Amino acid sequence: MHFLLFFLHFLLYAKIYNPNMREIFRFVENKSQNKSFSYIVCDKIESFLHKMGSSRLFQIYYILEGEGAFVQLDKKKNLCKGDLLIVNPFEESGFETKSGNCMTFIGIGVERIECQTIGKHDHATVLKEGGAFTNCIINHIYELMCSGEEMLANQYFDVFLKELDKTLSLKKATVSLTKEEAFARKIKNYLDNNLLEKISIQSLADHFYCSPSSLFHTFKKIEGVTIIEYLQDKRLELAKHFLRTGNRKIADICIDVGFSSTQFFYSYFLKKEKVTPNEYRRLHKN
Repeated sequence: MHFLLFFLHFLLYAKIYNPNMREIFRFVENKSQNKSFSYIVCDKIESFLHKMGSSRLFQIYYILEGEGAFVQLDKKKNLCKGDLLIVNPFEESGFETKSGNCMTFIGIGVERIECQTIGKHDHATVLKEGGAFTNCIINHIYELMCSGEEMLANQYFDVFLKELDKTLSLKKATVSLTKEEAFARKIKNYLDNNLLEKISIQSLADHFYCSPSSLFHTFKKIEGVTIIEYLQDKRLELAKHFLRTGNRKIADICIDVGFSSTQFFYSYFLKKEKVTPNEYRRLHKN
């Protein structure tokens, strides 16, 4: 969790995002681009049918524990721990759980936003297994709101929407890709969302239910680099940011961004940047 919060601060303050919403999320009713939290709650559903009603809000629900379903007219979307439910302003709907079960979630309601990748007659979509990044940032936004830091919570929500934008864009674009291209993008998206985790070819193969050989060759063919090279380059960029902007020990930066060996980090850094980490810090220190 510490590493993920560290990464969140990098995303927020490195200013790697355009502050305006991209095409996936748009502000409605021609109002100013100034979203407003209407609510953010941590709630538990224990009844069979819960909270039927309508809402004019864009809503996000992150499932913390348990399982259940989102019910909308005659449609039902099953939910379990780690899922992210995204709901546009909708008519009658609610949640349900099976007898004896309960489902705990963090819910966020925001005015003046809608997601354009969700069909007009569906109003909702589910992203399975949101991952450690989603878990960390949703919980962090909730904690900030509980402590009265709404402005900072809004900034982190912007970061979250940008990440969600990329995921939904990927989901939308995957339709026109070949099977190999779609698979490579799924791998890449997983790597981006789990950059600070310990990842191996075998663990990835287990996650995607395929052979290590198929995983390795598909990614190399489509992306032009191996999975390990892609991970190392991403981690190197993050390390360079920390070298430019802080005074933390290089050995600590090495571990925090995901390199398992300080010796390898130094040699890889020198190979890619033609200078040592110490020299890079001296040349580029802000």
